[in-house]
Amino acid sequence: MIIGVASEPMQCIYITYVKCGMMKKDWYQKALEKPITPENLRDALIECYMSVHHCAFKKQVVPKEAIILQIKNVFRTVGADFDHPTKKDLENVVEEMRHTLCAIIDGKDVETHYKQMKDLIKRL
Repeated sequence: MIIGVASEPMQCIYITYVKCGMMKKDWYQKALEKPITPENLRDALIECYMSVHHCAFKKQVVPKEAIILQIKNVFRTVGADFDHPTKKDLENVVEEMRHTLCAIIDGKDVETHYKQMKDLIKRL
């Protein structure tokens, strides 16, 4: 399964999926320490997604650039603006990512991060 495209064109990253019981939540505390703006929440979403990948895909390190590219693709899929997101854009992206990730990662882990992102978005 292709997860993301690295910085080189046509270079794909293949990752083995594993289940994970406990994931880092540092991204959430960091997000709460910053002003709640759409751009900061977009960046928190990147950190959240990296946290999921760190736990679920232990066998291979995924470059941050690949994660950002994946998230940009989700923004594009839902018709959202990555550079200037709105609250509605963030809601749509988080829903789309939740749906996609629950199909490949333990749903309980995804739900924990989903609820934290929804909490941050409600604060906008």
